[in-house]
Amino acid sequence: MKNINELYLGILRELYKQSRATYKELGKKCNTTSVTCYNKVQEMVENGVIKRFTIDVDHKQLGYELEVLLELKVKRGLPRPVALKLYKLPHVEDVWEITGDTDLIVRAYFKNVDELNDFLHMLGNNYPEIENVITHVVLGSYKNPEAWF
Repeated sequence: MKNINELYLGILRELYKQSRATYKELGKKCNTTSVTCYNKVQEMVENGVIKRFTIDVDHKQLGYELEVLLELKVKRGLPRPVALKLYKLPHVEDVWEITGDTDLIVRAYFKNVDELNDFLHMLGNNYPEIENVITHVVLGSYKNPEAWF
C-alpha cells in the first residue's frame, strides 16, 4: 500500500497504543465510523501493512529477570543460516541480521545468570560457525508509548 493517508495512520497509531480497541472506539478517536475503521483495518491486513495482532508480555512477571542482547560474529557467509537456527531456540525472542562488525544480534530472556551461562555454553558447544559472542545485560528499556510513524 503506497497511499497511506492520515486516516490509515490515525487508525494504526491508535492500534499501536491499544491493539484491543474496538472499531467503535477507533472510529471516535479517528473521527469516522466503526464500519470505515473495520474496512481500513481489513485492507491493511490484506495488504500486509498490519502483519499480526499481538500482546506485549512483561518477562519479569514470568520470572525472567534477565533481558540479554548477544552480539554474534559468525563465519563468513553463514549469518542467515545461523539466524534461521537460533530464532527457534528456547529463551530467544528476536534475531536480527545486521551490518557492521557484528553479524547477528539476539535478544533473549533468562530467569537467572545460571540459565544465561548454560545458554552461552550451549551456543559454544553446538554452533561452531559462531566465532565470537559479546553479551550485554539490559539494565533498562524505554519504549516510546506513541507510534513512531
